[in-house]
Formats: sequence, structure tokens, C-alpha cells
Amino acid sequence: MQSLRVLLPALWAGVLLSVLGLGFGVAQWVHSVTTGRPASSGTVMLAALPLMIGIQFLIAFLHHDVDNVPREPLSADDRDPE
Repeated sequence: MQSLRVLLPALWAGVLLSVLGLGFGVAQWVHSVTTGRPASSGTVMLAALPLMIGIQFLIAFLHHDVDNVPREPLSADDRDPE
């Protein structure tokens, strides 16, 4: 549980960046559709980069969480394995 505390900022940063990037991208896409003008490449990258970095944070968090499985049981199992 202690290693999870270290990674919580990565989880929150991943969620925040993903939501902001997706929200900005959708807002700019709707604006582009309503005005009929295509979005510039800078606007597309401004939406895509936070989304990609946020997804990378989430992948790193999940990788560490899955990789950090206890190797030894926390308590002894006294039952018979029949």
C-alpha cells in the first residue's frame, strides 16, 4: 500500500490530463464543425499531447500496480489443500 501512495500523483495527473485533452479536443472539434473551418495543426496537437501524456501516466500507474503483487502471502494458510 505504501508504493501506491507514491503513484497516486501519476494517477491523478493521468486522469486530469486525459480529461482536459479530450475536453479541449471535443470543444475544438465542435467549434470547427460549426464554423466550417478546419482546426490548425497547433490546435490538434494542443489537444492530442495532454491526452497522450495522460494515457501514458495511466499506463505507468497500471503497470506498477499489476507488477507490485506480493510474492509471499501475508498470512499462513493452515487449511489442508484437499
